[in-house]
Amino acid sequence: MLKRLLFFSPNSHEELDDHVSRAVKLAEGDRTVGLVVVDPITVFYRLAIGTKNESQVRSLMTNMVVRLHRLARSREIPAIITNQVYFDPDTGNIEPLGGQGIGHIAKTIVRLDRSGPGRRTAVLMKHRHLAEGARAALRITDRGFEDG
Repeated sequence: MLKRLLFFSPNSHEELDDHVSRAVKLAEGDRTVGLVVVDPITVFYRLAIGTKNESQVRSLMTNMVVRLHRLARSREIPAIITNQVYFDPDTGNIEPLGGQGIGHIAKTIVRLDRSGPGRRTAVLMKHRHLAEGARAALRITDRGFEDG
């Protein structure tokens, strides 16, 4: 199976953008590609917060999400994007890093909450056809996620 996986480990937001572009191009031309994952899309955005490059990096990040969304729709394959979050002390809410732009583009959002050692609760935050707020308990094991 590992022969069929392609991993990138970028060192900058520009490299991440280049890798996403290459992954999209590969998936558009190769019908055996069945999934694209970017984990996390905001890895370099955090470094740009408060700098003169913040809006440029946010724009690049949003553009990557748009390209992945188009790929997912045109090829009918999932594009999974993970995002980092932060606690906003002003509102008392957990917010997505990079603003709400990714959430507006995403068609499904699942939040994973820690619920104990090796345990998570998956909460459906957004979906086109399912009720928001649905939950599933998960355990993290040597075999991956299991019902928990």
